Amino acid sequence: KKHADDIESVDLPYITKFDDIFKKLPFKFKRIVQQSEEAKGIFSQLSDIEHLLKDETVNEINLNQDGRIWISKYGQGKFKTDIELSADKAISMMKMVASFNKDPLDKKTNPIISSNLPTGERIECLMGDVVMNMPVFSIRKRPSRIFTLDEYVQRGQMTQNQKDIILEEMRLGHNILIVGATGTGKTTFCNACLHELKNSTKRILIIEDTPELICDSEDKVMMTTTEYVGFPKLLKSTMRLNGNIVILGEMRDGEAVIILLKIWNMGAQGGLSTIHADNAQKGLRKLEQYAAEVSPASQVGSILDSVHTVVCLQKRPDESNYISQVARLKDYDWENNHYILENID
Repeated sequence: KKHADDIESVDLPYITKFDDIFKKLPFKFKRIVQQSEEAKGIFSQLSDIEHLLKDETVNEINLNQDGRIWISKYGQGKFKTDIELSADKAISMMKMVASFNKDPLDKKTNPIISSNLPTGERIECLMGDVVMNMPVFSIRKRPSRIFTLDEYVQRGQMTQNQKDIILEEMRLGHNILIVGATGTGKTTFCNACLHELKNSTKRILIIEDTPELICDSEDKVMMTTTEYVGFPKLLKSTMRLNGNIVILGEMRDGEAVIILLKIWNMGAQGGLSTIHADNAQKGLRKLEQYAAEVSPASQVGSILDSVHTVVCLQKRPDESNYISQVARLKDYDWENNHYILENID
């Protein structure tokens, strides 16, 4: 009954693109309605796994070529479900996701997309010849809640002593590098550490690729990269945003590594960042490798001055993850070319 000029955002859920008033809406409202309907179309194709998307304990949902759905649960490992998804339904969903995000998807010329569901979950889709014409996808969910360090102890993922040491390192303002292979729960653990800062009076600056970190601190700024603005530019901005704690979601860019080390060495304390590596020594080596991509100068000195503590996560045979090492970075053995780490757990 409303006139198009009187439509407000709260009215949009009741409008479809088939209603007469839709044609009279401002473009921004039309786009919201269209995106809402596209989202409904995507999730109609995902009805078989919708309960998994809502399950707070599930952090990954994978479709294999045989049509079987596998899931990964926080701290519990990987499981095969009894859910099967047809190839037609999977491909239909992939095309809708591509359309929603304006990503080109074609089984011949562009059979892979790295995108997001309308609700923000990261999704990697593959179709066509690269997967023998049997569609594959992997959905990485953003944590719907924080798993605290106390829960890590309760589930046997870390010892009480490790928890106490990590809290003390944070209290001392030590910069912590979180190391682990793919799927070891680095981001989840980073969120657990961030939770301990919820009552902090310090100003926290967070930069990440995809919004996955959760920070309940009142004085915070959260930034994400875009197609045009990467980690290095955002890190440079943090120098003028007067932050006490600077957190980078993941280290994987040489210029970003050099800038972050400089920020951590200029007075920002209590920082956190993650890096893909199998152990603490390899994680520190990886920092060097990234930095060497953009600078011929050795960054060993900067690493020693900036990184105070290394926490390593690993997987058990049952795919559950745990804290395997907490170490303080002490020095560098120039004769044997390796970092000197003191286990403090």
